[in-house]
Amino acid sequence: MISVVGFLDSIVAAKQNAARFGHSISPNRELVALGVANVAGSFIPGTLPAYGSITRSRINGDVGGRTQMGSLTCSVVILLTTFFLLPYLYFLPKCVLASIICLVVFSLMLEIPEDVTYYWRMSAWVDLALMALTFFFSIIWNVEVGVVVSLIVSLLLVVHRSSRARMTILGRIPGTDRWKPINENPEAEERSDGTLIVRIRENLDFANTAQLKERLRRLELYGVQKSHPSEAPRRQQASVLVFHLADMETIDAS
Repeated sequence: MISVVGFLDSIVAAKQNAARFGHSISPNRELVALGVANVAGSFIPGTLPAYGSITRSRINGDVGGRTQMGSLTCSVVILLTTFFLLPYLYFLPKCVLASIICLVVFSLMLEIPEDVTYYWRMSAWVDLALMALTFFFSIIWNVEVGVVVSLIVSLLLVVHRSSRARMTILGRIPGTDRWKPINENPEAEERSDGTLIVRIRENLDFANTAQLKERLRRLELYGVQKSHPSEAPRRQQASVLVFHLADMETIDAS
């Protein structure tokens, strides 16, 4: 749980600073860097897991930190404070520390209207619902519950999307040799000799081949329009089935 929350906190902080200062990041390299740092730190007794922080990264950017020298300077100050000033800061009220966190949190919350407006204009209803669900569980219960729920829902969405390969029927544009999806190009005409041309836009693997035969049958009998299985077939059975696989790169043994 600490690893998941720590990585999410680190990658969010990295993406925010990357968008703010015009840098590019790689989530895979971030994960490798965090893993190597924590593995190396595990050999030193008394060390804690090291991850990024949204609040500290935001404060570091606000005060002018742009390179790793800012983090090194902060580390030196923390070490000196720990060894020499800790007894004098022992009775520092928690509200003083909380005010620093609240200052950053309020600045982050000011970005919520812009993000919600962006999702609304993009019609990203799934992302908007996921964001609201995470916020709701984090406020009602705690951050751990919000992160776990959003992570589980995101994984389920990935599995659902990967298990349904995108397929469509191709038709010929009159007067040309071009073939386009009939649901995107109303002028496209299918062949009338019993040939069905199907375009598959995904790689085929064990995750999305389970329903491939049934979905092909539905395309053959009902077309690209949504229909209930109890409805009578709207189309004749095809005598020839042609696959357009130009968008497919790999097919596994399953």
